[in-house]
Amino acid sequence: MRIPFVDLTEIDEAMAHRLSFVLWPRKWKKYVRSHGWRLERLEVSKRAMVPDAPGIYTLILQPGIAGHCSCSYLMYVGQAMSLRTRFGDYLGRERRESGRPKLFHFLNKYDGYVWFCYTKVAAKALNNIENGLLRAYIPPLNDQLPSEVSRVVSAF
Repeated sequence: MRIPFVDLTEIDEAMAHRLSFVLWPRKWKKYVRSHGWRLERLEVSKRAMVPDAPGIYTLILQPGIAGHCSCSYLMYVGQAMSLRTRFGDYLGRERRESGRPKLFHFLNKYDGYVWFCYTKVAAKALNNIENGLLRAYIPPLNDQLPSEVSRVVSAF
C-alpha cells in the first residue's frame, strides 16, 4: 500500500488555523434569557448601522461556504458602553495593535469572514449578561471566563 504524499506546508497552514472549543450543553440549558440580536458583517460600510448605545456583542466567524448561512462559530463575547465605537475598534485599532494578541490574530487571519452580533443592554446589566453568555458559550478567544467555568476548562 502506498502512503500518499503530504505537503508539509499545508500541515503548517492548517495547524495555524486550529482552535479548540468547549461545547457544554448543560451550560447552554442554564442560559434562559432571550435578546434581540442584530448581525452585521465587520466592515467599514456597516459601522453606521450599529447603535451608539451600551450592549453585549459577540464576534462570529462565518465562512459562508456553498451558501450555507447557518454555519458559524462564536469566537468572542464582550460588552461595550458604545457598540458603534467597539465595532470601529475591531475595524481599526484592534487590527493594527497586538494589545490583545488572540483578537489581533483572529481579526487579521479571518478578515472578510468576521461578523459582529450585538444587542442593546442597559449599562447596569452588562456584567451580568456578559458573564452568563461566557458561562454558556465558553468562547475560545476570551481569556477571562467566570471562575467556576475557568477552573473546569483549565483542568483539561
